[in-house]
Amino acid sequence: MTGAIVPFVPGLRNYQREAVDFLAASGRAIIALPPGTGKTATVSSWLGGLDTPLRVLIVAPNGPVLQHWADELHRWGGIAAVVGTGTPAKRKLARLGVVADGGAIVVNYECMRGDIDELLKIEWGAVVFDESHRLKNRKALVLKAAAKLARRTPRLALVTGTPLLNSADELWTSLHMMDPKRYASFWRWATVLFDIEMPRHRGRIVREVKGMKPGAAPVIRQQLAAYLVKRPLKELMPELPPVTETYLHVQLSPPERRMYDSMRSRFWMEHGGEVFEAPYKITQSLRLRQLSSDWSAFTQVLRDVAPAQLGAKGLAAVDLVNDLAPDQVLVLCAFRHTADAIVIALDGQAVAYHGGIGSIARGATIKAFTSGAARVLVGTIGTLGEGVDGLQVARHLVMVDRDWTPARNEQAIARLARSGQRSAVNVTHLVADDTYDAVVSAALRRKESVVSAILGTRP
Repeated sequence: MTGAIVPFVPGLRNYQREAVDFLAASGRAIIALPPGTGKTATVSSWLGGLDTPLRVLIVAPNGPVLQHWADELHRWGGIAAVVGTGTPAKRKLARLGVVADGGAIVVNYECMRGDIDELLKIEWGAVVFDESHRLKNRKALVLKAAAKLARRTPRLALVTGTPLLNSADELWTSLHMMDPKRYASFWRWATVLFDIEMPRHRGRIVREVKGMKPGAAPVIRQQLAAYLVKRPLKELMPELPPVTETYLHVQLSPPERRMYDSMRSRFWMEHGGEVFEAPYKITQSLRLRQLSSDWSAFTQVLRDVAPAQLGAKGLAAVDLVNDLAPDQVLVLCAFRHTADAIVIALDGQAVAYHGGIGSIARGATIKAFTSGAARVLVGTIGTLGEGVDGLQVARHLVMVDRDWTPARNEQAIARLARSGQRSAVNVTHLVADDTYDAVVSAALRRKESVVSAILGTRP
């Protein structure tokens, strides 16, 4: 199964070739090269170079990345691939085609979970999970389905630019996928490496993972080393233009401040004659984060909304985008309401991209931006932060909000700072003073220290 020499593939960079050789020798690996460094081409070249005709399953996030995988498999691996999503009948037809003729089928995570019983009936020669950090939750049904596939395939690739999102114990799922026998039990592994507390909740004792024990970080690094292919972006692509990050501080408007302080101290606020309550602490945290972003979440966004109705951050984003004209700009927010309000305020200059927009419309939105028909693309970090290429036509990124996870913020910046970028990238982070933004910043610093301890680099 392993140890095969994959034929030379023209066009691969040296580090891609090294990753292909690693995969060929081990048969199972975590390809954690940075975003924009050609992970899809790398894995496709490995699959195409295997000496036995294979049935290949690719599991990737929903969206344009599915067809991208099919195209890259053909381009770099010479493998006929079909996207196996859609209606149950279409998915079944795609599976039957792969069973009969070989080749590859590309599905999203939702289809993989829903069709797991049928997928397990097929003898896969190789399985690939793209953006595999989505499998970090060991209790999730999607992880359990993926683990069943991983156990039954001789060749496995976990592809991610972000192997560690929040806490070191998340890495167990990747290790379990790589070697389900050695890493069969999460608690057996975690008890050795982490402090475990056993508080009582609702009358029963539960186990909770806390911080790493002294000396745990090098042990985890050594465990990962058997499978991990990871190198920093500056080492792989020293020719990439530099990235400059600037923090622009804004003050909430007096109405916003009254709402924010009311929600923070009294768990309710009034806006537009309507009372918004937060009966639980977690709801209050969400409301405070929304108010730190922009109060658009509490205002019905109409087509005739005026820029003055935006909050402080929204107005700052609009002013900044206008100042950057005629350059193209990517704007990322935490919430779709903020994105919609900014698009409306930019009065025809911008298009929106988020989970509330259908897949066909989202494809048209990306095409409008990459072709230059739209000067500004405004979206959410959750939808635009990964799996979307071609955005490097712009060199300006305005981050209205930052995600809780360091790696997702790095992924977002990598939409512009990647192969094909010809200009220095300017990133502007908007920060609302004395708001929940400070809580997010503190959480990011803690998580970045964990990532550095385990991987030795920023996410």
